[in-house]
Amino acid sequence: KALPLLERALAIGRESFRLPDARVAQTLNDLGVLQRRLGNSAAAVPLLTEGLSMRRALAGGDDKNVAVTLSEYGRVLRDLGRLDEAERATRGALAMRIRIFGDEHRETATNKSDLGLLLMDRGEIAEAERLFRENVATTERLLGAEHPNTVASKNFVGNVLAVKGDFAAAEQLQREVLIVRQRIFGSASPESAFAVTSLA
Repeated sequence: KALPLLERALAIGRESFRLPDARVAQTLNDLGVLQRRLGNSAAAVPLLTEGLSMRRALAGGDDKNVAVTLSEYGRVLRDLGRLDEAERATRGALAMRIRIFGDEHRETATNKSDLGLLLMDRGEIAEAERLFRENVATTERLLGAEHPNTVASKNFVGNVLAVKGDFAAAEQLQREVLIVRQRIFGSASPESAFAVTSLA
């Protein structure tokens, strides 16, 4: 339902505003994110590339919206297996968010998880674990122990522990994640199903 609305919004924006325009850049970002969520990562790339270029032209330097699109671009590249490009984008977004927000911020913490997932793909387990644990600590301080972001962060740590072969610690953490996700989302939710899979 969202796809045709965003596509129409983009067409209207291109016709109505002198480019680069912040509203068109936002629509490009949203449409790129939606295409990724629909499983169309290849279709998301040109949308996010254009949105990123537009936001950079408007900002002229560090900007929170540039960091958002750069982060989303890195996620799409990771989905496509373009890990070198994905790492550059993800590290760039993280560095920008640290400069803008500092280390103790939810967007910085989320970016650390994105980088951690990418490093997991590369087999760089120790660095991935460090980033995941930093994300857990920051997110728990800022949002609380039972916030969905905190629980997702703990799931990532549990996955790292399993890769390392520390199954007892991984099991304990994934059981905690499952209990909280079932309480927050219900036992029949996709989030709880993912937690069951991780525990299994």
